[in-house]
Amino acid sequence: MTQVARETLDGEKELFEDLLNRVLNDHKEETITWLQLLGFFSKRGKLQGYNELQLSPTKNNPHL
Repeated sequence: MTQVARETLDGEKELFEDLLNRVLNDHKEETITWLQLLGFFSKRGKLQGYNELQLSPTKNNPHL
């Protein structure tokens, strides 16, 4: 829990435990989707209404 989970645009580091506490405080719905959760890991810490995550496997992944 003491590992750095993300780094902000200003270079500040957020620990994984702090990120999870922020999710618990900021996300008011009973459930959360993977994309909503991953948004908290972004450099801004939360996706804006117009942002979307684009997830796709890379060709360099030997596990695919």
